[in-house]
Amino acid sequence: MSQANQRVRFGSVDLARRKEAGHRRPADGGLSAIEHAAWTATAIAQVNEAFRQVIIEDNPLIDLPPIDVPAPVEGGSDSVDAVDARVEAAGEPLANAIANVHGTEWTRTARVGDQQITALDVVRHAVRLGVEHLRAAELTVAQVVREGIHGG
Repeated sequence: MSQANQRVRFGSVDLARRKEAGHRRPADGGLSAIEHAAWTATAIAQVNEAFRQVIIEDNPLIDLPPIDVPAPVEGGSDSVDAVDARVEAAGEPLANAIANVHGTEWTRTARVGDQQITALDVVRHAVRLGVEHLRAAELTVAQVVREGIHGG
């Protein structure tokens, strides 16, 4: 087998492993990559609603989704394409809402439990959710692929 054919063959095996790995949880526990992405979609949709409340209501009591969640996560068995569409569908309205906030609207307040936060804090929470879970999804795929290679 030529070196080029070997690369193609091993490249396709790696791609197949990575696709299958999306639904596997790491051996040491935690969410699968798909669960990380599914939670991102669910949580960003919740943050969007909270952000909307902060902008249109006076000092509302809001709930922000937790950063860390245990398995299983709703949508964690969905296809990559379905979860990707959910992430996009959740992110777009929040991005549009953020784009329409100006000046002192960023200092509008809300309450989370007995803590006072601002509209900007709500956006920071959304960014943290997205960054942590989407980065974790990428790292999880790499980890479960390694575990599969090494029999872990």
